[in-house]
Amino acid sequence: MLRQSLEGIVVFTLNEGWLVFGLNEGWLVFGLNEGWLVFGLNEGWLVFGLNEGWLVFGLNEGWLVFGLNEGWLGFELNGGGWV
Repeated sequence: MLRQSLEGIVVFTLNEGWLVFGLNEGWLVFGLNEGWLVFGLNEGWLVFGLNEGWLVFGLNEGWLVFGLNEGWLGFELNGGGWV
């Protein structure tokens, strides 16, 4: 197993498949065999990504937003709402 560290990103190689772990600038990133799981909690946003299908959850400035595969669904918590 090879371990490398570059600017807050730690990379492991495991049986010719990459396992990537990074914690940098508020982002926590995992990658395994070209399937990425991205978790970020920064500036009020909580973001998950899995195999290029993104699920985005944001709670900031009164907005609650969900996005799935580039189709956005949004709700405003402080009065009204939109879809």
